[in-house]
Amino acid sequence: MENVKTTLQEEVNELQYRQEQLELLNANLMRQVDRLKGEKEEREKEVVSYYNALEKARVEKQDLQVQLDQASLGP
Repeated sequence: MENVKTTLQEEVNELQYRQEQLELLNANLMRQVDRLKGEKEEREKEVVSYYNALEKARVEKQDLQVQLDQASLGP
């Protein structure tokens, strides 16, 4: 009986250890997810910024092309 009790206690201890390890792993993964979400948001902001800069450059290029065309047709 004592042998069974000892074996069961060892199993309980092992399961508790595994549970603690899983909880630690889960906490680490949650921190990693939060970090990656932050990085994703930063990259999305960069993409929007680059897009806006490209759109502005496109409009300016169009304006310059119109001015060039008008200068070519000049007096």
